[in-house]
Amino acid sequence: AQRLGVASLSLASLSDAYDKLDDLHYRRTRHVLNENSRVSRVVDSLRKGLDVGIYLTASHASLRDDFEVSCKELDLIVDEALHFGASGARMVGGGFGGSVLVLGGDWEALSRSLEVKFNAMSLVEPKVLIVSTTGTLQRVA
Repeated sequence: AQRLGVASLSLASLSDAYDKLDDLHYRRTRHVLNENSRVSRVVDSLRKGLDVGIYLTASHASLRDDFEVSCKELDLIVDEALHFGASGARMVGGGFGGSVLVLGGDWEALSRSLEVKFNAMSLVEPKVLIVSTTGTLQRVA
């Protein structure tokens, strides 16, 4: 933010960032600005009862490519989840490991595929937890 002359990075523009920052800092800034935009679109989509999977997947791609905090295990899970019909998938947690949030898809086929692929790559097989929602999204406080 300081290099761009703004009080908060959310006030910066991508064109200013492109002109004033080196490639690494430009990509980090692009992630932050685009992530802020995605969050707004997710909120709007949830209010309208629309699927948010596309935003989760775009967020993961940005975390992987622009912020560079993903890892091969998480990327494999996201790719496989999408292959098996998920509407979206994204790493969650602190980065460089952790968990993947997957919306929908064929869980059984995904679990089998991950077991085979992780074993073939000599990786620790991930634990798949299937959860479901009930009711509607509501503000509780």
